[in-house]
Amino acid sequence: MKPEISLLKVSMLTNLETGQLVKHLLGDIAVINPAIKDEIVIKYVSDLTTGLTNFESALVPIVKHEDSIKLKESDVNRKLALSAMSKCIDQASVSDNEAELAAHTSLSIIFDAHNKKKNINYESETINIDKLLTDLSVPALTDKIKTLGLQRYIDRLRACNEAYKLLAIDRSTTKAQKMLFDSKTLRANMLSVYDDLNHYVLAMVKAHNTTEFVTLLSTINATRKQYADTLAKHLGRNKAAAANAISKPVAPVDNTTPGSVTSK
Repeated sequence: MKPEISLLKVSMLTNLETGQLVKHLLGDIAVINPAIKDEIVIKYVSDLTTGLTNFESALVPIVKHEDSIKLKESDVNRKLALSAMSKCIDQASVSDNEAELAAHTSLSIIFDAHNKKKNINYESETINIDKLLTDLSVPALTDKIKTLGLQRYIDRLRACNEAYKLLAIDRSTTKAQKMLFDSKTLRANMLSVYDDLNHYVLAMVKAHNTTEFVTLLSTINATRKQYADTLAKHLGRNKAAAANAISKPVAPVDNTTPGSVTSK
């Protein structure tokens, strides 16, 4: 039987499945590693291992870095601004001035309603502060805010909250774009090495048909067959859908020029 690469369209695999395909292959090759003597194969396996490590790293969210620290500091600043506003309102509760007492009553109702909300994350805190600032901006409270000299505390809180939002947006956008770029680039790099290994092994089987390369080709095909079956299940578990997941047969390879295997 003419040697060939099992048909598989790797581009239809998810990032996770692509990583698992390569990891599975490397694991199987490690089992037969003592029998591998060819230096080119050994180099491909080394490069593929490095590519897989880099690719998997790009898929893991960065839990803590410089932007996270800045975001936390910004959140502390707006909490301090909230605390300062609270103290300004509270001190009017012991005033001997009727206008200040009336202002305290009205403003504390609004502020206390905000404080009662349980903010389980930064985003909900941002929304609640925006709501508090909106509630305090109604015309009916203008004189009361002026009576307590609360405007500068409102301005401080608004500035801190807007600074936080800018940091959050910049961090999310930059991180998302970087991770997307990294994962696409590293996936392409990894699959390029994967293809080269496949091409080389197939060419060597056709040229020499030694046990070393026949075993390697069998190992490569076993993993490709498994993931071709996975694609078939993704696409409706029927023959017509499965056919769309399978690439055309690999072009013939002569003894000097490796053939073509579509993996990307």
